[in-house]
Amino acid sequence: MDARREFLLCFIIAALATAIYIAPALKKIGHWGDLEFIVQLPTMAAQVDCIVKHGELPFWTPYEKGGVPVLANPKSMFLSPFFLLFLATDPIVGLKLRLFGHIVLALMSSYYLARYLGINRAASALVAVLYSLNGRSCIHFAVGNFEHGQHVFFPLVLYLYLRFVNERRNNLKFLLLGAACCAWVSFDGAVYYYAYLYLLLGILTVAHLLFFQGTFLKASSRRDLVSKFIIFVVASLALASVKLLPSYALLRKYPRPTVAPGIAGGAGYTSASMLHAFVNRNQQPRVIPGQRCETFPYLFFDHSEYWNWEEYGAYVGPLPFIVGASAFVYYARSRAELIVPALYLLSLTCSDRSWVFLHEFPIFCNMRGPARFIILFLFCAVLL
Repeated sequence: MDARREFLLCFIIAALATAIYIAPALKKIGHWGDLEFIVQLPTMAAQVDCIVKHGELPFWTPYEKGGVPVLANPKSMFLSPFFLLFLATDPIVGLKLRLFGHIVLALMSSYYLARYLGINRAASALVAVLYSLNGRSCIHFAVGNFEHGQHVFFPLVLYLYLRFVNERRNNLKFLLLGAACCAWVSFDGAVYYYAYLYLLLGILTVAHLLFFQGTFLKASSRRDLVSKFIIFVVASLALASVKLLPSYALLRKYPRPTVAPGIAGGAGYTSASMLHAFVNRNQQPRVIPGQRCETFPYLFFDHSEYWNWEEYGAYVGPLPFIVGASAFVYYARSRAELIVPALYLLSLTCSDRSWVFLHEFPIFCNMRGPARFIILFLFCAVLL
């Protein structure tokens, strides 16, 4: 199939699938939701009002907690290209159109990443669906956690990083595009997912250095790979610095409260709760503060702090789960460069020692729950 026709067909199918997937949100596109919608919308409205009515950039808002900086706020997104949707419409419609754009981007970039890795078209489409339309994405979008939607950039950034590393010539454009996409994640209001991005690229690069199988990274030498990784990280940090540095300074001065380091931010998955998250269509356990969940008593450890129910959903379905589990056994040796990072990320979700160690680092120390790493595990797992 011609490349342009394939791209156009991919876009049309992704747009239709996204429209169906978020049809309830689009049906009443001017209506806002509950929970995190209430937190997100006033902030967006203040930024839009500052630009449209006053002709000023929204560096400060007096409408939140007695006044807070906007540029330094990790959740602010007026530097994001998607913010043009808010200016063209209104904050409510803009959030939903941004959601539409996020999912289309995830579907298309996941598909093209899989194709670049040598996966056939049908399997690449399955990769795109499992990563972009899994239960975790649906839950966070439904409750208005729009700052949790930036995992849609991971396939695109990894694709550009691979092209930068693997291409012998003319790879400067992939460096610049990849760095720009990394910066876009920060501009889109997601400082945590910006940190996840470097964690993902870092562990995939380290796995390649250890095994050097050439599964997806095809650097000529380990030294070449390390140098290109450093160049990619420095370039992306430089482009994102206008937002990243103020955000980091604000987080250092006013860190988010987390629980004791031994707990490292709340409960992670147990084996039973993880199985439930992947295969049970009921993704909404109800937990009363101070009590254990009667419906799903296995969801949490014996820690004093649980975390919100939407943090534990990751539905893919029984059949994909079985196929994925089999792939870990079948490709144990030939694809160790993907399996080892996936298993490491899986261990992080269980709040074990690896998460306690990572929790000591900047940005990660402000995180409350390790269950959020499940989306990184899913990303590596679907590529098997």
